[in-house]
Amino acid sequence: LRLAFEEVTGKDMNWFWNQWYYGSGHPKLKISYNYDIPGTAKVYVEQTQKTNKLYSLPIAIDIYTGSDKERKNVWIENKLDSFSFFYTTKPDLINVDADKILLAEKTDNKSEENYLAQWKYAKNYLDRREALDFFAKKTMPEISKGLYDKFAGLRQYTIQKIASTAYKNDAVILE
Repeated sequence: LRLAFEEVTGKDMNWFWNQWYYGSGHPKLKISYNYDIPGTAKVYVEQTQKTNKLYSLPIAIDIYTGSDKERKNVWIENKLDSFSFFYTTKPDLINVDADKILLAEKTDNKSEENYLAQWKYAKNYLDRREALDFFAKKTMPEISKGLYDKFAGLRQYTIQKIASTAYKNDAVILE
């Protein structure tokens, strides 16, 4: 099977096979952001699993300035990795694991503004679901945006989330 994967991709897949097929466990990632240096956004990804095992993970990071998106492909390989991105206009959103394909537990420390931008610009179903989870957790009226999503599953999910918030009896949320 590994040889078939390598033939199709044209890449050495030993790293993948060793950590996912022959190994056990999964990565736990803590993601944080820093914009303190003018013109530079830093993303920190820390592997927090209890074992000493470190994973090598290829990921895509999308950087949104409004609806304009720039993709960076990077590798997470160390206990703590940092990535710097230079900008002229501060990004509205930096979306780590942009395709939402990592088999990992993630703690993403985005701001409220980041999640609002994620809802508005990131088109992936799971991006919008993450934003809805944040809105529900923070009891934000933006949770109602999910009622008008193009996917029925997210509309239904929004109704379930609203039912567990203070907005469950609020007619204004539906306007």
